[in-house]
Amino acid sequence: VRLMTDKILDLLQNKKKVELKSFLSTQNPADIAAWIEELLEGDDIAKEELLLLYRILPKEIAADTFVEMSGDTQEMLIKSFSDKELRSFVQDVKIFFVVINSFCSGHGCPEMRKGAPAGA
Repeated sequence: VRLMTDKILDLLQNKKKVELKSFLSTQNPADIAAWIEELLEGDDIAKEELLLLYRILPKEIAADTFVEMSGDTQEMLIKSFSDKELRSFVQDVKIFFVVINSFCSGHGCPEMRKGAPAGA
């Protein structure tokens, strides 16, 4: 884990955004979330760097990574979003639940609809 977090930190701090995005695009969202948690626990990354790291992630990977993060990290990230980013994030969540509901209506998975936000 330390080797990967060191690589991410190096790329982030040296502003190698394209290389960082390319690297992260090939990684498992659960691993990315674990590396972020590791960086935060070791005080290796500032909140601003966390936000930059999250913004670099492709949209689908970012959403999957968010789900894998601890509640505290999710909260810290959400509090760091601009109003525009927060609106976009909420819209993406609503779209996700609309897609899930549409799939479930044809495939019978009512347990997944319980978490859908109002209006989704």
